Amino acid sequence: MDRLVLRVIKRADLSMKRGDIRRAIGIYEGSFQHYSTVQEVHNRVAELYIEVGDMVRAGRHLYFKEDPSDIEKECITMFEKRCDNSPVLILKNIISKENFKIIPLDNKVKRRLRYLVNGAVDEAGTVPNFLKGIKRHLDKTL
Repeated sequence: MDRLVLRVIKRADLSMKRGDIRRAIGIYEGSFQHYSTVQEVHNRVAELYIEVGDMVRAGRHLYFKEDPSDIEKECITMFEKRCDNSPVLILKNIISKENFKIIPLDNKVKRRLRYLVNGAVDEAGTVPNFLKGIKRHLDKTL
């Protein structure tokens, strides 16, 4: 794992030790400007959201997690329902708030992302503007 990512985790852990869950969440959320595809960071912030009872936000961060637990699956389902099970809305919530980078994703996640993008295209009847670059990249790499 990248040294800077480890620093983010260490800072968030320090906030947790001090009992400041909200600050730890803020540290993780702030890191997504640079580390939007590091699933370990998403997993950690999702744990904190579950701890404070925000299952929908946890589900957003767990969306691409491999082998989620039962509670994590529940969170993902709640997130999908909040997005009206719309691939467009799900993707807007996952992608638009972060500097989303596709290249570091492993192929399994890219395939899941492509499935979701194709669902968004079907739903919208065209490729939504915010997905054009992502779709183009996925079409070239998969």
